[in-house]
Amino acid sequence: MCTQLAIDGEEIPTSPGKLMPVTLPYAERNPVRIPLSKTAFAREFHLWRMHGKLPCASEAEAFEVAKQKVTTKYGAAQVMWFHTAFGKGYIAGVTRFAEKNPEYDPSRPTNEETNPFFLWFDAPAGLVVPIVLSVDTYRWNPKKQEGLRVVANILTRDAGVIVPPEIHGREPYFMRAEDWLADGLPAKRA
Repeated sequence: MCTQLAIDGEEIPTSPGKLMPVTLPYAERNPVRIPLSKTAFAREFHLWRMHGKLPCASEAEAFEVAKQKVTTKYGAAQVMWFHTAFGKGYIAGVTRFAEKNPEYDPSRPTNEETNPFFLWFDAPAGLVVPIVLSVDTYRWNPKKQEGLRVVANILTRDAGVIVPPEIHGREPYFMRAEDWLADGLPAKRA
């Protein structure tokens, strides 16, 4: 993954399977640690394509849908997040985020000043990174129809909204926690 987050000053690489501190609406004071999905960066337009509604009403329903949607079309056994999304959460306390430098030259030594791999940006104060919860085919066993797990998917949006358009384009989508957890989604911005 290209994005890296700093949460309360601690840098956390956002790689698939990496545990992220996710706050859930029913446990706001106690963040849980949920692994990121292989399809971790759930782009904004997927939710609007679904008219702002998550496709499954409950975790149990998401598990059942996942069993029907398991595919190896895109590599190892997986189920795309937008078939099995069932809940909202968020990552709080993001102070900075990094994007892969589009001008990074792998033939030269990595140097934060002359050839940085990451470009760091300050996160907007008081906002959170929305998370969509879904089901992933972790250690999926097709014979036993088991091996699923709940994963987090960071919501991202197109470049040019928060960072300059020349950056990679997978920066986190920041918004107020109250807006994200409200029913439906805010109107799509131009």
